[in-house]
Amino acid sequence: ELDAAAEKCGKCDLQLVSSCAPLKELCAKLRIQVVSDPSKIFPFKTMLRPGVVTAKKPAPAKIDAFSSLLAREFGRYPTDLFEKLGINRIYLCADLRRDGGKKSGMTASEIGVILYDIEAEPEKHAHVIHHELYHVVDARDDGTEEDPVWMALNPSSFRYMGRTRGEVPGFFSLYASSALIEDKAETFGAIMASRKSLLERIQTDQILKQKVDRIKETVKSFCPKLDEAFWARE
Repeated sequence: ELDAAAEKCGKCDLQLVSSCAPLKELCAKLRIQVVSDPSKIFPFKTMLRPGVVTAKKPAPAKIDAFSSLLAREFGRYPTDLFEKLGINRIYLCADLRRDGGKKSGMTASEIGVILYDIEAEPEKHAHVIHHELYHVVDARDDGTEEDPVWMALNPSSFRYMGRTRGEVPGFFSLYASSALIEDKAETFGAIMASRKSLLERIQTDQILKQKVDRIKETVKSFCPKLDEAFWARE
C-alpha cells in the first residue's frame, strides 16, 4: 500500500493531498496518489487524443472541499473496480485546459491518470467525478471505444458530429449528443450523481432508459460486483 501519511511522492516530489484523512486512507488502500499541486507537470502532451494540456495549482480551500467529495464518491465503489481500472494518479487542478479549451475533467487512461478541474462549476463536481471514471472503464473494458449496441439505441437518423446538438430524445445532456464516448460517460455520471432527475427522465424517454440499462450491463461485465445488489444499495 501507499504511505497514507506521505505529503509528497517519493519518486517525483509532487505535493499530495494531506489534509483529508478519509481520502488519504482510501487512496492508500486503492494505491492511488492524489496530487494537490500538479503545476510542475504542465504543460504536457496527451497521446491517445493528441493535445497540449495546461493547468494551475488550485486554492487550498478548494482542495479540501473536493478531497472530501472525492473520498465519498470513490468510496461508493468496490475495491475490485479500481484494481481493474489501473488508475494510479489523480491530479487536482485549476484552469484545466487542452489546446486552450476549458475542461472540467480529463483522462489519460493509457497511463492511469485522471485530471479534475476542482474550481470550475462546483455544483457539477460529483457528476464529473463519475463521468471521468467511466471514460477509464470505457477504455479498459474491451480494448475499444466502439459500441454498436449503443449506437443502435439512438434514433436511426442520428449521428454523432463532434459538437452538441439541439434537444434529441435519448440524451441526458446536450454534451452527451456530441460523441459516443461522452454519451456513455454522461449517462453513467447521471446514474451516479443525478439519480432523481434521471429517473424522472426515463419515465418518458425509452431510449435513455435503454442506455441506462446498457451502462449497467457494461459495468457489471467489467466488474461483477457492480451488480443488481450494488444498484439496489445505491
